[in-house]
This record gives sequence, structure tokens and C-alpha cells, in this order.
Amino acid sequence: MKALCLFSSYYESGPMPYDMVCYLKELKRHCQTVVFITNEKAFLENELQFCRDFGIEFLPVENDGFDFGMWRKALKVFPPDTYDKVLLVNDSCILFKKLDNVFEKIEGSDWDYAGLLDSMQIQYHLHSYFLVIGKKAFTLLRQYFDEHNSQTNIYQTIRTFEVGLSVYMEQCGMKLGSVYHHNVCAPDLNPAYSGIEPLIKEGFPLIKKKIMFGTFRKPEIRSLIRNGFKWSSDYYFDLIVKNTLAHEAILDFELLKKECDAHSNKLRNGWYTLYNFIVDMARRIPGVKQVYRFIFVR
Repeated sequence: MKALCLFSSYYESGPMPYDMVCYLKELKRHCQTVVFITNEKAFLENELQFCRDFGIEFLPVENDGFDFGMWRKALKVFPPDTYDKVLLVNDSCILFKKLDNVFEKIEGSDWDYAGLLDSMQIQYHLHSYFLVIGKKAFTLLRQYFDEHNSQTNIYQTIRTFEVGLSVYMEQCGMKLGSVYHHNVCAPDLNPAYSGIEPLIKEGFPLIKKKIMFGTFRKPEIRSLIRNGFKWSSDYYFDLIVKNTLAHEAILDFELLKKECDAHSNKLRNGWYTLYNFIVDMARRIPGVKQVYRFIFVR
């Protein structure tokens, strides 16, 4: 597959995160051109040398419009016309497993607009942290970016670009498809969080950094607490290791564990777990569930 991969990333000055290095290497195995797009900052020489060593294009840009803003800028610098596929990928996930099966499934399909995971939240769409766009949809992709301004609010960005782009592609007659599906949890929940355990057991190759690092936004925390989310990053780390064969792994799990421990707030996760337990017990008392829903779920 002759593919152009646009990998958007945001991180503060300092060494490139270990998990990101591994993700970029794996993408380079499958794509002719990988463009590492990141926010403008002071870069270390070893970061630039890494890109040179692995033939990865380097594109620092002004940070506006979130991932879609970065992808918009990159498409103007790296036109996709000579490629068969364009990948839009971001750094919000840790990739821990090879992508061979993912690309085989997509290559063997007739999808024009494909993703790793779909969702029914808001309305049917493909999650935007890993999208594969076929040649038939290139013009539509650029038209959509041209017709919609970058958003400064993350939730508006999700509606306008993540959800909106899926809807637009389908309305224009493109065939959508995903490798994994949202039916692992209730349709009103985010399968990348509420369905991550069954997904990983099915072979899902990545996990959101928010799960491992505990960097959820407040509205996300409230929603996950209501739905009994497990907060322990150790729990998910063990789940990943247990469901990844040695020949499938793309990183050193010991180094990943150190990275997770350095970022994860175990005390905070412990409080959330305790709160989950208290709420669950309280809901078993007649009448308490109705009061809780009246106060918190409106």
C-alpha cells in the first residue's frame, strides 16, 4: 500500500515520549511516507536524528485547531494525490501491538473511509485517532477542511470534525467501515473507554493514554464514575500484557510500565475507585438511585 501517514502530536519540550517513538516506527513499517506533525517548541537533537534515521518527515506547526488543525496544515505541505491511502493518526493512544492485521483487514475491504473503531455516541461515526482514507475520498477530505473552520473548543471539534466528517463522507456516497465495533458496550457510551476491556481481548492494538495516565477531563470523569469505570492503570497494563503475544508486541513493556507510573496519579485513581464503590453500594438502597439520578444525571 502506498500510503501517506499524517501523525499529529502535542507535547511539551523535552524527549519524545517512548510510546510515541514506537508508534511512529510501526507506522513507518506500513506507510511509504510518515509525517510527524507537532507543536512548535525547542527540539532536542536526538528527536530530529530519530526522524532522519527512520525516514520520517518532520513538520512543526502552530498549535491551533487540535489534531484536525494540524492535519489541515500538513495536507497543504504534503498533497496526497500520488498515494493510495491517507492515514490521519494522533498521539492520544498508546500502540502496543503490531498493525499487520489492521492493515490486512482494511486493504481487503472496499471501504473509502475506514477507522479502527466506530461509535454511536452523538451519531454514528469513526473515531478520529486512527483513520484511513481511500483515494476516492481525497477530494472530499480537502473540501471538508476548506469549508469548516478550526474550532477552539474540543467538544465542538468532535462534533464538527470527528462526527461531522464521518457523516459528510457517508452523505457523499463513500463506504465507511471499521476494524472493531462499538457493540462491546452500550451505544451511548464511548467504546474506547467503557468497552476497552473486551476490545483488547478481541485483539484491539491500542489504548487511550487517558486510561493509563489519568488525564481525563472533568465531564469525562463524571460520566465514567456513573458507569463504573475501573481506574487502575495497573489493571489495564496487566490486561495489555496478558493479551499480547511476544511476536505481536512493538515495545518493551517494562519501559512502558515506567512511563505509565511516571504519569499516573495512583492516589487520585484510588479515590475514584472508592467513590465508585460507595456509589454502587448506595444505589442498592431503595430510593437512593432515584435521588442520585435526579441530582447528578440531568
